[in-house]
Amino acid sequence: MSTEYIKPLVLPYSPDETFLELFQAFTAGPDSIGAHYTREMMQRTFADPLLVVTSTDLVLFPGGGRKPRFESYRNRNRGFIEMAAVSHVGAAVPWIIRQREVGDPNWRADALRFNDKLTAVRAVNSEGSLA
Repeated sequence: MSTEYIKPLVLPYSPDETFLELFQAFTAGPDSIGAHYTREMMQRTFADPLLVVTSTDLVLFPGGGRKPRFESYRNRNRGFIEMAAVSHVGAAVPWIIRQREVGDPNWRADALRFNDKLTAVRAVNSEGSLA
């Protein structure tokens, strides 16, 4: 397999002026429909709350310029890591199979390590272990 970089062919392009003007009317520049709509909606909803959920946090922006409030729910909540670990089993198995299919030399070691971890989890999993 050659590691030589092949420069892509770049063809000069200029859109038809009429289409360009239509594009600009809707979405380009400070006097576009999109810019007007964004400014109007920002003014109308400035005081409204907004909830943002990420993979680790809930962030409440109460609106009106007030400071946001954060709540981390991923690592602070008891049982999250346990539930996430178990929920990932369904994805890990086909990933390991795909590793083998594409010839990844790590597939067997990954599979054996994963199996060992599954066996260990099964051994400690009981109603009493959650108390």
